[in-house]
Amino acid sequence: MKTTAEKDFSMMALQKRSQSRTGVKRVFKIYDSVVKAKLGVQFLLGCIAVIRNPFDTDRVIMAAQSMVTPERFEESQEHIRSIPGAIELFNKKPLLTFPDLRDLAKLPEGTFGRAYAKHMLDNKLDPNFYDLEFNDDVSYSFYRYGKVHDVWHVATGFDTTVRGEIGILAFSYAQLHGPGAMLIASLVFLHGVLVKPRELWGYIESFIRGFELGRDCKPLYTVDWIAAFKQPLQDVRAMLDIPVGGIDPKSTVGRVAPLEISY
Repeated sequence: MKTTAEKDFSMMALQKRSQSRTGVKRVFKIYDSVVKAKLGVQFLLGCIAVIRNPFDTDRVIMAAQSMVTPERFEESQEHIRSIPGAIELFNKKPLLTFPDLRDLAKLPEGTFGRAYAKHMLDNKLDPNFYDLEFNDDVSYSFYRYGKVHDVWHVATGFDTTVRGEIGILAFSYAQLHGPGAMLIASLVFLHGVLVKPRELWGYIESFIRGFELGRDCKPLYTVDWIAAFKQPLQDVRAMLDIPVGGIDPKSTVGRVAPLEISY
């Protein structure tokens, strides 16, 4: 049977343990607050930079990455998992390593790989630019989309102008339901309102064309692009239900009335 002194000592030990646990919890709470504040500042700076210059790729990625949480991408992940072959991709999480652009440029004229190489070389783009580390399904989805973003440009025909980028963002949103694509598109629209109001209707047209194409064509998320590079571009587009001539972001939607802006 414990003495009074032993009981007092046990109580003091329990109190110290409790205080220690409370202290650890406070440290983690402070750390969590600092991380959230850092992400908030990163998000704000990224958004401002995109509004000022939609071609600032680093800032565009910064704005989108600051949104990456399982909660925000839950609906998107459910949609992606419904795509045939996506669950297998999530289980294996294979790296996307494309052939050297110089080798792709040697493929026969008209092949998808040669068109991709021309797109990358003409625009001075690096296929290995987006090598995000991933450790779960959400970060892998972000990694995979970043790697195939320019592949989708070539597959759809949307160029790298602001209108083309809005088109591919709308296409991506229709395909993947990712909030990051919608965020960036919204910021580019704001860029149009504040910086280039005369271009705004063109932005809207490209968004509609991209969304409709992404909604109506086959899923691109699980396509084996390495194998597709060797095929004729027109055949790849036909296989995916994309117009064989691609999308011209400068053409009009047709059934949408022009927007009248007075200056």
